[in-house]
Amino acid sequence: MMRVEVSDLIRAVQEERRAERAVVEREIRQLTGKERERRGRAVLGLKGRVAGELLGQVIVRFSRAEEIRTNIRPGDVVLISRGDPLRSKTTGTVVRVGKHFVDVATAEFKRWMKRSVRLDFYADDVTFRRWLDVLRSPNERALAFLEMLNGERIPEKPVPQKFAPVNKNLDDTKIRAIQRALGAGDVFLI
Repeated sequence: MMRVEVSDLIRAVQEERRAERAVVEREIRQLTGKERERRGRAVLGLKGRVAGELLGQVIVRFSRAEEIRTNIRPGDVVLISRGDPLRSKTTGTVVRVGKHFVDVATAEFKRWMKRSVRLDFYADDVTFRRWLDVLRSPNERALAFLEMLNGERIPEKPVPQKFAPVNKNLDDTKIRAIQRALGAGDVFLI
């Protein structure tokens, strides 16, 4: 069995991060803003105003009179720009999407955000940063997982746990998988 080294995992995460950004950036270069908006990956013609604060970030409400139809959802990272999004260094995390607005948490409200703004779906860097943090300073659980990955440790057998499903449409297979996942002491892959 091949031993997995942490340095190899770090390089793999960094490469995946670069590849994901490259795909999004290539799409932004190749498609017009209107084409990206038709595909649900951008929202154009927005006006911004401060709508509040959350965990040290400013919530900016970007809105327009025309209905917003987008695949951008809460939790997605967006580029905030006027003109060429790839020249913008301003990003934010979508907090809420309404019929005529998108609320975005960002570091600061800038005057240029008041009119003619566009939001573009962008690669989520948060997940990659968290992976890298764990790999660079693994806690006990991460070290145990790496031992399992290397075959140095066998995962504990899950003891299924009963639960009350919120979604009443789950079939028996899904319910059993969730019961086993809840009863896993260390790791459970579905």
